[in-house]
Amino acid sequence: AVANSGEDAINLTEVHKPDLLLMDIKLGKGLDGIDTASILMEKFQTPVIYLTAHADEKILTRALATNPLGYVNKPLREKDLLTTISLAFEQINERKKQSAVADSNEAREENWKTQLTVDAEGSIIKEHPDCAKQIESLGFTRIQDLLPGSNLEQIRTCLQTRKPRTVSVKH
Repeated sequence: AVANSGEDAINLTEVHKPDLLLMDIKLGKGLDGIDTASILMEKFQTPVIYLTAHADEKILTRALATNPLGYVNKPLREKDLLTTISLAFEQINERKKQSAVADSNEAREENWKTQLTVDAEGSIIKEHPDCAKQIESLGFTRIQDLLPGSNLEQIRTCLQTRKPRTVSVKH
């Protein structure tokens, strides 16, 4: 979609959910391209490539502060624009990969916290092999050290009854 103002760009982005925005810095009345891009990146996390005939230091500094994926001066040369867009999509794909790895690590981190065996005093006597390194790196030897204080009553009950139980903890 093509927008003729900052407000149009915001509305169209909400409707179309683009992967990338090509944003002219000078938009006429209302919001300029930098302010519009800043709003769009914050609200929709949509990355931006700036297009502009205005390359003075003040505008460049404002534009760079929004962390764009590119900045192309006018008059546009097709090769420069296509190269910038290609590089932008490489950055977008790399960010997606890093986000997926972070999400996977976060999910794995949640799993290890419940895979422990403790004795009657609350000392950890056995842990899942995937958890051992994490627990060792934290220096914890007792279940009370791993779980927040609000769960101590549940822990005490489990230890006193000496029955295996699952303790669910929300952090």
